[in-house]
Amino acid sequence: MSEPTEWCWGSLPGNAAGWYAVVMCYDPAEGMFPGCVMTPASWSTDRAIVGHAGPFPTEPDALRWAEAHDPEGPL
Repeated sequence: MSEPTEWCWGSLPGNAAGWYAVVMCYDPAEGMFPGCVMTPASWSTDRAIVGHAGPFPTEPDALRWAEAHDPEGPL
């Protein structure tokens, strides 16, 4: 599997399990935050996920990619 090169904006795919890099936005005034989630186990509708990439083989891989591709700049 090749590594993603950009974010997919919108909802997580409902049919592909795995670790996903995500961009979360709880309030536009506070900005966007990179993170990762495991689908479908840790997915819940209370998260404000606006973009995703993946799946990745591990949680550290997904988080590393999310932080390196933070739309508001690297951490």
